[in-house]
Amino acid sequence: MVTAVCLYYLPPPSDELRMADSVLTTFIERTRADPALARDLLDATQWDLEAAVTAYHSLYDTAAVEPEEYKYNPSKSNYPSSLIQP
Repeated sequence: MVTAVCLYYLPPPSDELRMADSVLTTFIERTRADPALARDLLDATQWDLEAAVTAYHSLYDTAAVEPEEYKYNPSKSNYPSSLIQP
């Protein structure tokens, strides 16, 4: 009997990827924002954490959406919940 084994090598994450993950995690911890919105705001501010947090809070002033709708809801997200600490 022959068993086939397929192994994939995944290189360790780069420093840039670790930093982006850290900034994303910090943003979500501070705002409780949905990860998709968090990533969009961080992308829009070139990953400047303070600018992204300011932009997030300004959404409440200009949007006709209740802040609760911006909160992370695991049942409505396809973002890996293992990366989000409640």
